[in-house]
Amino acid sequence: MFVGPIFTREALTVPRQLGHYLLRAGYVGALFVLIYTLGQVTFGWQQQVYLGELARFGNQSFQVLSLLQLTLVMFFSLLFAAGNVSQEKDRKTMVLLIMTDLRNRELVLGKLAASLLLVGVFIGISFPVFVFLSLLGGISPAQIGWVLAISGGTALAAGSLGSLMAFWGE
Repeated sequence: MFVGPIFTREALTVPRQLGHYLLRAGYVGALFVLIYTLGQVTFGWQQQVYLGELARFGNQSFQVLSLLQLTLVMFFSLLFAAGNVSQEKDRKTMVLLIMTDLRNRELVLGKLAASLLLVGVFIGISFPVFVFLSLLGGISPAQIGWVLAISGGTALAAGSLGSLMAFWGE
């Protein structure tokens, strides 16, 4: 694997933790609560909802959720990437990692990919929520693909910046 044993270890151990399951379920639950809240704001307790209104609601909800996801991805990828490297430095285990026979790219890419693992899972589990919104109308599959691609690129860019600052700092 191109990212080395650091990512492999993290990918095998982190998703098994109970907190990881709760975070994934909580994220999806929060997205559906937000969709319900937007529905109540848009329609209230109205009895009849027309197809045009439903498609407009789907489009507006998609815009709100995609902007929210982009903001959260940017914040958490920066935070997790910088925190992961800083934690190694605080525990004084970074020196031990540098002394191993790992290549520089394996160390840096492994720490970056390990820190972006949870963010990538959040992007992945938002896909079914966006598909659910596309059933309401007003959203094309290409838009969903672009939002996920932009979120992934943003996570990679923000995580790279966080790793750079954490490796660079004392």
